[in-house]
Amino acid sequence: MKVSKMERVDPSEHWWYTYWLIVVKDRQYGAGLAGFKGVPDDQGKTEIGYGIDAAYRSRGYMTEAVKGLIEWAFQDVRCRAVIAPDTKRWNVASNRVLEKAGMRVYNETEEALDWRVDKVV
Repeated sequence: MKVSKMERVDPSEHWWYTYWLIVVKDRQYGAGLAGFKGVPDDQGKTEIGYGIDAAYRSRGYMTEAVKGLIEWAFQDVRCRAVIAPDTKRWNVASNRVLEKAGMRVYNETEEALDWRVDKVV
């Protein structure tokens, strides 16, 4: 799916479709992935996605990665918001990462929360 999306966009935009490996340096272990699901849309939003090995959760790795990706995204003038829609309520760890990364809930359902952080201008 990612590769087919990347084939349809200019190679200079591939950064927005790449999932980056989170490496635990002292172990030289790829513990997780994080990245965006595409270039910012016509409203300036891009969606973030991530996942980490259960053995490396609750150590701050993912929060650090998400913060770094948000910072990187906001360097692009087209990006005005990073979103994480449909984050399941039962996924407490993921919701905590988003909160610690500075995101806020902008919509909620019985099953999920939609998170967002806006670029400060």
